[in-house]
Amino acid sequence: MINRRTLLFGTAGIALTSVLTGCQRAAQKAALKVLLLEGAVPSEVLQKFQQQAAEAVRFQAATQISDIFQQLQSWQKLPEASEASKDSIRRFLPWLQAEAEPKRDDLVSIGDYWLESAITQNLIEPLNIPASSLEKLPIGWQRFSSRDSQGLVEGLSEPSASEPAAQKISLWAAPYRVQSLAIVYRKNLFSETLDKTLDDSSAFTSWQALLQPSLSGSIALPDHPRLVIGLAHKIQSGSFNTVIEGPDSGAGSSTTGMNNQVVATLNQLNQQVKTYSSVDPLKALINEDVKAVVCWLGDAVAAAKRYRDLRIAIPQEGSLLSADMWVRPQSRRNQTADSVTAAQNWIDFCWQVGPATQISLSGEGISPIFLTPEVRLPETLANNALSAEVISNSEFLLPIPATLKTTYLELWQQIRAT
Repeated sequence: MINRRTLLFGTAGIALTSVLTGCQRAAQKAALKVLLLEGAVPSEVLQKFQQQAAEAVRFQAATQISDIFQQLQSWQKLPEASEASKDSIRRFLPWLQAEAEPKRDDLVSIGDYWLESAITQNLIEPLNIPASSLEKLPIGWQRFSSRDSQGLVEGLSEPSASEPAAQKISLWAAPYRVQSLAIVYRKNLFSETLDKTLDDSSAFTSWQALLQPSLSGSIALPDHPRLVIGLAHKIQSGSFNTVIEGPDSGAGSSTTGMNNQVVATLNQLNQQVKTYSSVDPLKALINEDVKAVVCWLGDAVAAAKRYRDLRIAIPQEGSLLSADMWVRPQSRRNQTADSVTAAQNWIDFCWQVGPATQISLSGEGISPIFLTPEVRLPETLANNALSAEVISNSEFLLPIPATLKTTYLELWQQIRAT
């Protein structure tokens, strides 16, 4: 099978799928350049915005968020190479000189998990969104998208000798699509694999069901310490997040948020796992190497459309939410007024009911504007796999202090070594 993964490295070029047609020269003059995740926004939405935009717009798509993040990093590294080239013979060959400022996109799409790293690595800059647009986003999502210089939500920062205790909070991202973790399984394997007291419709009403003895060594989980440890927390305490009361509640302790019961649950969960995978988590299920997989809903829905015997479950007790977000790459030059306005218009367009509905339908996720009581859920989304009840019980994964990250990583390495 051909690997469709898009490779984005340095100045070697970007193998991207252009959503809009037009010559290269016209694309270079676009007032707004957007790099997004393939399939996250329907082509109809992109084309409609292009038709109504006052200036030219260019959309390009990558197949992996990790590739987009690498592109953000490469944009920051290019100026260093440009400075070094000034001392070489290239300065005498104008047609070979690298540009002092590489061409950056005006907006790119990343997942909320990448936001903290993008901020701390100085890859992005805060957004300036008019209040009339921002009010469409629920207050909770506004707070989640607002971070300090450490990329943390207000109240979770660790004290720093070089920075004041109260750090400036800025809006760094604009979420436009929300999805959740889900459990995928094969209907034809139920009689052989699951407890006899369970039927097809009630197999995974809670995450605790992943621990039933009949699934020992038979499930696949994401190869991600934060998600798996969060899942152990959910099974044990009802929340994917570690409880942290504030920066003075012991965040510097290596045992913060961890207890013997969570560790025991994590060990029990590890015994159920046959494989950890984040690249192609559903491959093992399709090949019948495992009996159930925990993965993101978008991947689950795409697979279920091809393999009719796959079933998707999102426990009513709530799941883990993840958001695709628009962020602005860091630039060493001032943006033009046209670029800033066009970016604001695109974000506002994504938060309008019509485009938001189409975005929600495209991947069985949901736009965050429908998570506020003031906006009525369109009838076309009534049968969405991510129901209002599940959403109300769900949560997003909060960023955690560096000391707790170290604790998680050490525990993950110990568990995986057993």
